[in-house]
Amino acid sequence: MKLYKLIIVLIAIALNAASCAYDDSYLDAKLPKNMAYFASLKEYHRTLVVGEGLRFKIGAAMAGELNNNADRTVDFKLGSAVAFPVTDLVHVALPTDYYNYAALTGTTSKVQAIIPKGSFIGYFTVVMDSVKFLNNPLAMLSTTQTQFLTLPVKIVSTSLDSVNLANDSITVKVRYMAGTDGYYLYKNTITKKLNGNTVGTTITENYASESDEQAWRLTTAGPFTVEVLSAIGEKTTSGLKFNLTVDNSGISYQSIAGQPVVDASGPSVYDRKTRDFNLNYTYKKSGNDTIYNVNSNLIFRNRMRDGINESRDYLNKL
Repeated sequence: MKLYKLIIVLIAIALNAASCAYDDSYLDAKLPKNMAYFASLKEYHRTLVVGEGLRFKIGAAMAGELNNNADRTVDFKLGSAVAFPVTDLVHVALPTDYYNYAALTGTTSKVQAIIPKGSFIGYFTVVMDSVKFLNNPLAMLSTTQTQFLTLPVKIVSTSLDSVNLANDSITVKVRYMAGTDGYYLYKNTITKKLNGNTVGTTITENYASESDEQAWRLTTAGPFTVEVLSAIGEKTTSGLKFNLTVDNSGISYQSIAGQPVVDASGPSVYDRKTRDFNLNYTYKKSGNDTIYNVNSNLIFRNRMRDGINESRDYLNKL
């Protein structure tokens, strides 16, 4: 087979090497000669999970030879060294002090990735400053988000033959999600009390993998806080909303304006290994003297991150 000249490809950014599925179709001999290009999209979301390491990798690859017999280098510029158009109202450049910019660039203002001999891919790792990053409102995962903290990346040189200047840059929207964000199956025991007297007890549960409407949804509301929405189809707590914070101080509840008042009623536990909850709380609807005492066992089912379904089994294998 006739070998074409070496080319370089910037690949999809991976949260870790184990989760990166690299498409090697770029090795197709029908590709144009002397071309450097992106292997996939030019814009990415990278959602980092609080408590699971606020870091991600950016990788570069080489193509054009069936065997790599030497170390290769790729040089990048990041952040403020890659300007956005003045009219760009969506991307807010990720400040260089929000991540390990100085350590990556040193005195050269460039970041270098090495593609080792025998390999076709080389990476460098971006590590976030947790205090600065998590305290910026633009960093939080949100379905209503219109602006994003964005890291622009540009290939500026390489020890390989060429770079396609029409496809030499990428933008990475960087954000975080709370570690407890996700969908949960449930078993609830609800005791109704009126004037201190028990007037009824209800047990409801859903341990089957049914529709999202039949699961509890915990949505990121801060680095350690999620908004809890009970299952729409749940008989007693249907549509109940409150905020739940899990941090080094333990578990706490916060009521949401316009929603029933929620308070802790006993010990609550979050298992960081299984991602399951055992919650004990009360809620009281406005204009109603009935107090509902609830014990909720929430069983983690899955979460969606950057379009990938991370199920319970998937996360347990990482």
